[in-house]
Amino acid sequence: MTKYNIERFDGIINVKNNTLPMIYIKPDLDLLEFFKNNKNVVSCQIDGTQTIYDGKIITGIVNTNNHSRPNFFEETGLCTVSLWSDWHGYPKYGSKGTVVFSGLK
Repeated sequence: MTKYNIERFDGIINVKNNTLPMIYIKPDLDLLEFFKNNKNVVSCQIDGTQTIYDGKIITGIVNTNNHSRPNFFEETGLCTVSLWSDWHGYPKYGSKGTVVFSGLK
């Protein structure tokens, strides 16, 4: 399985005023195609953060064209994955961790 480095890890507030984790990754063409084929809904496993997120399968919503930040993907090459999980804080010790997407070869 291909691992992707998490470039950034943030907490975001959703429409119900709940804080959710969001990760930023730099996808390759295979991953972008995988996202498209899965309608931007993915299952992912995060590791290396030394937090409660490690080793768990978490559903996420991928965004490669954030409407509130036009051209973000084009400028940075990063896409975001909003995780369907409660926010439990930032990764420990400066490690942002890695992510593997279930079903990606």
